[in-house]
Amino acid sequence: MCSRSKCSGDPGNGADRCTDTEKYCCVESNTEQRQLTCRDFTISIIVVTGCKCDLCSNPTKVVSGRALSADTKEPLAYGDVFIGYEFVRKTTFNGEFIFNVPEGRQRLSVTFHDGSKELADATKVITITDTIKYYIVVFLQRRAPTVTFNASETTILDVGNATQPSIELEIPPMSIRTGNGTLYTGNVTASVNFIDPRDSQIVDTIQSDLSTRDVEGNVQNLNTFGMVSMNFEDDSGDPLDVDGSIKIYVDAEKANLNITEIDENMLPRLWLLNAESGEWEDIGGLRLESSKRRKRDIEEVFIVGDIEVTGISINSIWCNIDSIERLDQVCFLKVRVYDDEQLTVPMDNVEVTAITNDLDIRVARTNRGLRYSGGKFNFFDKKVTQVGQTCLRVFCDSTGLKFYLNVRAKYDDKVCTPVSPLSASVVAHPNTWPSEIVDSYTSPDIWDDTGFITMSGRKNPNADGPIYSSDVQTWSGMRNAEYRCNAADYIDNHLIFRKNQEQNINDLFSFNTQPYTFSEASYSQSRVPCSWYPIEGQLKRVCFIKILVDGPNSSRFRVISAKDPGNVNVDCDEYGFRVASTPENQINAFGTKSAVCIEFKCSGDVRVSNNAEALGASIDGIIGQDLTTVKVIPDATSSTCFLQNCGR
Repeated sequence: MCSRSKCSGDPGNGADRCTDTEKYCCVESNTEQRQLTCRDFTISIIVVTGCKCDLCSNPTKVVSGRALSADTKEPLAYGDVFIGYEFVRKTTFNGEFIFNVPEGRQRLSVTFHDGSKELADATKVITITDTIKYYIVVFLQRRAPTVTFNASETTILDVGNATQPSIELEIPPMSIRTGNGTLYTGNVTASVNFIDPRDSQIVDTIQSDLSTRDVEGNVQNLNTFGMVSMNFEDDSGDPLDVDGSIKIYVDAEKANLNITEIDENMLPRLWLLNAESGEWEDIGGLRLESSKRRKRDIEEVFIVGDIEVTGISINSIWCNIDSIERLDQVCFLKVRVYDDEQLTVPMDNVEVTAITNDLDIRVARTNRGLRYSGGKFNFFDKKVTQVGQTCLRVFCDSTGLKFYLNVRAKYDDKVCTPVSPLSASVVAHPNTWPSEIVDSYTSPDIWDDTGFITMSGRKNPNADGPIYSSDVQTWSGMRNAEYRCNAADYIDNHLIFRKNQEQNINDLFSFNTQPYTFSEASYSQSRVPCSWYPIEGQLKRVCFIKILVDGPNSSRFRVISAKDPGNVNVDCDEYGFRVASTPENQINAFGTKSAVCIEFKCSGDVRVSNNAEALGASIDGIIGQDLTTVKVIPDATSSTCFLQNCGR
């Protein structure tokens, strides 16, 4: 295939301008069909013999994925999906969704809402780059158990652990109103959710991306102590709002804040999530107060703040208790992910999460060893790999004693295996990590099924990774660290993960005569009569044939999709083939029978076109119909197979 790289275009088109009015790319100009002989069969291949500079396609960028409950992984059936405050579609019964990225957008704030009121709203931020397809799995917290109180009385709501709540909310009397603004004095049903960032098990429910903007528009990062979401309803289930100020009390001891070492200027602040932008907005500071709260006999110190909600609906809005970190403590962590055990094939679309823990923590001893978790505050960053790599924003300091990093990579909701820098091949990791970071790196023998590895957040401004930092407290210093991380070569230090090489019981292999991959390149590919998928849009039609085998041994089959002999419009004999095997030693209620489903090219329109169309575009380029001829061939290891008459 040609490179798809940008080229100068037609000199005669807009010759009076310095730049092209349209984008040009290097695309195929000539192809030819050739025969490739394998050990026991021959396949047809199409070879690109020439490239040219032609108009680039402008493919529609697509976001798809699934929305699930965080606890049971139950799908969010028929949930509402919003971009900002604009409704875009509902999820399917299985929690799946797909939508186009609005043209020109570089950041999407997407909110998922459960109309059945079983799950709390979730807002996720998606950074839009040159990638065409984005796949995300969204986890929604289950709504907390409800409590009932009278709107005419002062009410205290516990948030967090039921036996030792770390946050309390105080609702003032006569402050509840209905949707039309009428004062409400009856019973209120409340559900208050809390996301505790000290619990790495619920990292996937963190809202947004913990970013805010200063008065000059610069993006700043927040460390969070916790997030709170409130829902209030009347006896009929209709939403109610609070008109006034909700007081929030944070237990200083549970927040790991040593009040003898800080003043009120060092305290975190309160923030509300703007679902339109996906950013957090400052709504006020916190202060220290001594108080005897409810059943407590002794006076304790609390961090206290006021959530002013007059004129806005507080229902389902997430509130955050955060602090802004200094610019010279913002660092970037280089991560690479591979698709193979040899660490030679970069893996795209892998979701990598980094959690920064402040090291005023409790070190937990598990049956697998020590694990650092909890802390004053935590920062989360989550990115998807492109060309097998990404850089995540973390916090670090020069001592390596203030921050610890927990890092995980997931693909298709399955964790990837971390690879120790001490055992990685010199081909994948030819450099040597700084000794102080190696010493803090989680030992492979205590890695657990969460997929997180732990390492020190120690910075070294002159090091070549894996942590890139700056000693200057300026935006330019931070951006320079980010640039160096993104530009780092594979020979520089980096964190390594690889996809779990689970045994594929079907031994699947596929080949298309007309090359095709699910990537950006496929969307700028011309459709030709030999294309396996003649419709190049968001949806593709697939067909399968099921093969039932009576016998205990695994049998391997090649299913060839060939053109109908009578169709003169297709200039290749075959569209391609798929190879798969039945499972071995499958014994069940039906004896030793086993089966395998193998894809074949669906019959239908034969189409040609120079451009890929988006979903819903007019159907063009049809040059005829083809009835696919399907050939099922056992391979040499399954030569004892014979076809049994089904009798129907």
